[in-house]
Amino acid sequence: MEIQIPVSDKEKKQVIDAINGLNAIGHLQYMSQAMIANSTGIKATKIRVVLAELIKEEQITQYVVTQNKSLQRYYYIVNEPQPEVKKINGVKAVEKGI
Repeated sequence: MEIQIPVSDKEKKQVIDAINGLNAIGHLQYMSQAMIANSTGIKATKIRVVLAELIKEEQITQYVVTQNKSLQRYYYIVNEPQPEVKKINGVKAVEKGI
């Protein structure tokens, strides 16, 4: 029996904002779930679920930054949304923003 933990859009946005904020720190070498939890106010146990959901939805990318298998360290990057590709008269076109 699999346990489903619901993740709200608000929690996803909070985690994305926290990742962006941590990425702004130039000397940061990795991000722990505790660091993200402290930035968002969400419990660390829930952060793991939110991160997994964001990775599954391809909203963020997770990089392993250590080679120590017993103590994994990760770094997260927020993926830029891809422009919507439409077919106009049989030709693929990307709508440009201003």
